[in-house]
Amino acid sequence: MPHTTTAPRSATEAAHQLASDGHHVHIVSEQHSTCLAYRCGPAPLQLPTATRQRAEAVRLSLTRGIERI
Repeated sequence: MPHTTTAPRSATEAAHQLASDGHHVHIVSEQHSTCLAYRCGPAPLQLPTATRQRAEAVRLSLTRGIERI
């Protein structure tokens, strides 16, 4: 029987699927990036200030959009 792949339900699940297929994937949150393959060293990589500020601005705009609904 052929192997069927189901669509990921979240970005984290998609990242883990890609990592299990051998891709180099990072999960990025507010102030750091975590390498799922552990190739980039044991400590999380610090993101530049501009990247953190942009993520915060996007998060705030999404929150405001949801509040209006």
